[in-house]
Amino acid sequence: MPGRRLDDPEVEEKISPPGLHWLVEKCALILFCTIEKKGASFVMKNNFIIMAGVTLFAVVVVLGCVIVGAMLLGKNSAPAAANTGGSSEAPEDDVLIRAPDTIAIPGYAQLVMKAGELLQDVELYNPEGNPCYFIISIALPDGTEIFKSSPIKAGEKTDVIRLLQPVKAGTYEGAVMRYSCFSASDDTPMNGANTKFTLEVVK
Repeated sequence: MPGRRLDDPEVEEKISPPGLHWLVEKCALILFCTIEKKGASFVMKNNFIIMAGVTLFAVVVVLGCVIVGAMLLGKNSAPAAANTGGSSEAPEDDVLIRAPDTIAIPGYAQLVMKAGELLQDVELYNPEGNPCYFIISIALPDGTEIFKSSPIKAGEKTDVIRLLQPVKAGTYEGAVMRYSCFSASDDTPMNGANTKFTLEVVK
């Protein structure tokens, strides 16, 4: 069978369709690559959002821990109650302080006495509800004891005290009132307290 020439019209009709098919494949490939790039961009964007969310959550957790730690530190650094040893010092006001074993101790900021006299109008008391009785001593800043009471039961008080020796006129800052406490049931010693105050002795 004789061969056909390339310039034959029938040959041209059979050659032209493969060119169109190649163009369609190229367009499809370009479209696929574009979609794939957009998908990758979407995945990267999602990963960025997830990482940002995790970072924000971590920051919130750290801030929460810092705030809680600061609150706990502030609570732990609050002033402590009375010394758990034997003695404790009272604040600079007339208030009740608590010695260990739930003993209420009166605190005095100042007492006034008369110079040269033994009998003094001074009220000392043992608060109601204490499980012990008091023996109260008063000493000058140099340690000289000028008064020691008889046992004072819970709920009792003295209106007048008798000094061991008269005191000269003056201001005695840092005088000490010592509370010795003994059990009301069996007289065993209990925790006491030493409180400091200013003693004013007037003429």
